[in-house]
Amino acid sequence: MKGLWGPFYAIRIGRNSFRGVLLKEDEYQLMLKGEKNPIASIKTRLTQAIDFCRTPKGGGCLTWYAFRHGKKGARGFVKTKENLEIIKERVDGPMLETHLFANATQAIVFCQQAGTSSKDWKKFGKSINFLSQNKDLSVPIMWSEFWVKNAERGAIRTGPIPLSNPSLMEALEKGWDSED
Repeated sequence: MKGLWGPFYAIRIGRNSFRGVLLKEDEYQLMLKGEKNPIASIKTRLTQAIDFCRTPKGGGCLTWYAFRHGKKGARGFVKTKENLEIIKERVDGPMLETHLFANATQAIVFCQQAGTSSKDWKKFGKSINFLSQNKDLSVPIMWSEFWVKNAERGAIRTGPIPLSNPSLMEALEKGWDSED
């Protein structure tokens, strides 16, 4: 992408299975915190970071089932198709849109751009560019807001995501490793 300079913080296996590219070092550290066997690398070029994340080597989550435009504007993502089917029962509506992604970055941007005509989520590089143009957005906050940890009873985001939430960032730094 023109005008987008590194470093790019690429994570193949991060906290709670996060896989994606980050632009801020503090977010990178936060998304690795608590992972026993992280696989991550700092790259100077965006293409290197994307290639690093796309490589299935080393394991990690390769599927992110994202949804948006559900009941009351519900949006989020889960890691398995089975969980997506459960979610669809909870939030189904005439406008429900779902997509499968191979990284969390695109799933997060897909959810964030709900209700807009923007389509940056369609390409990994464009998703990262969107984050670079919206520096007030926090990937760890969006991750915690959109990831539905428990498809049957977990909270599902329906309203706007705050640009800055100091108390939520503090909670994230302390840890939110439970998948319940």
